[in-house]
Amino acid sequence: VVPHGILVFFPSYPVMEGVLSHWKLLDQTKKSIFDQISNLKIPFIEPKSKTDLPKIMESFNRNIDEGRGAIFF
Repeated sequence: VVPHGILVFFPSYPVMEGVLSHWKLLDQTKKSIFDQISNLKIPFIEPKSKTDLPKIMESFNRNIDEGRGAIFF
């Protein structure tokens, strides 16, 4: 497990949306990959609107500073 924050880059929004949709599907244990990630890090998803980005980045950084950890897609 990586402490603090993680940045995950995708080549485009459609690719990111496809991967996250796939990760949210339940597997045989009834836990999705996204749920498993969320148990370790608080997930943040980059908005398409640039006006929303500063607010989300602030929340991402606050979670890291408070020691909860975060992952930003």
